[in-house]
Amino acid sequence: MKRFLPVKVAGNTELIFVQCARNLDRIVARHTAFTNFSELIDAKGGYRPSIYLDGKTKQAKRELVFLVVRYNDYMKANNDARRIHQGDFELVDA
Repeated sequence: MKRFLPVKVAGNTELIFVQCARNLDRIVARHTAFTNFSELIDAKGGYRPSIYLDGKTKQAKRELVFLVVRYNDYMKANNDARRIHQGDFELVDA
């Protein structure tokens, strides 16, 4: 995974530093209604998360971008068509 990801939020491109998260479950619990990554990826009914970055702190953006990349990569590797809905941002070169 790249260390910096260009992310377009509210029309402005920011470079978000994405460090290797040691505890993905902690990030999921902090930013979603799920307690861990396994619950999130096993959500029933075709559920896919929506993530919004506008107005978030740098730390929250870092964690959420990391979550988007990990979730989408996991789903792609497992032939699942679901991807996180990036509500107000886009990963510029992802």
